Order: sequence, then structure tokens, then C-alpha cells
Amino acid sequence: PFLRFLIPPESEMGPAEVKLSPGEFDLTPNSAKIFPFGDKPTLLIRTEALEWIALSAVCTHFECTVHYDPASREIVCPCHKGFFDIYGKNIKGPPPKPLKSYEVKEVPDGLLISRKAQGK
Repeated sequence: PFLRFLIPPESEMGPAEVKLSPGEFDLTPNSAKIFPFGDKPTLLIRTEALEWIALSAVCTHFECTVHYDPASREIVCPCHKGFFDIYGKNIKGPPPKPLKSYEVKEVPDGLLISRKAQGK
């Protein structure tokens, strides 16, 4: 119980979902922006195919904030030259794991970003 208090399970950390209003996600194709998901930065990407992708913006190497590079269509960690593909898979450099991904749903009055269920 003591360790559970110090390091709560992921399901107990922060909100289960965040809703963005239309003005908060006005992105052109092949662009991205960072928004807060609880107290963590999250990367919202609008692909050229008009798909929405939401990923943790915290690098899995040393927790630097990553950014999307539209020229290479990769997610880049500037701290130690880590690279991820557009879906968060680690492809080059030191990051040991992919970026955490979130589910994105278009709803009538915005976007709903939520944690994926276990096993997804």
C-alpha cells in the first residue's frame, strides 16, 4: 500500500479524458500543437489525410518534451536526438519505448481525447 501511495497506478494519475473546443485544435494538415492532458504535455497531430493523432509529448528516454517536425513527418526529441514516427513508435536514437497514445474522437462541439483502455 505504501508504494501504491508513492507511485499510483497510471489509471489514478490525472484525468481520464480532456475535451478541446474547436478553437483549441484549429490545425492545418501536417501540423501539430501541444496541449495539457492533466499536468502532462500532449501532442495533437493533424495528418495530411486529416486523421487526428494524440500522443504523450514526454520522451520515454529522459522525459524531455518532444515536438512534431512537419518536414520529416517525425516526432523529435531535441535533448538526445530521439525520433518517433507519427504514431509514436520509437524509430531512432535512445528512446527505449514508444510514446503513450490517446484515443481521439470528434464530437459535435470539439475533440475528446481519452486514455486508451488496457490492452489497446
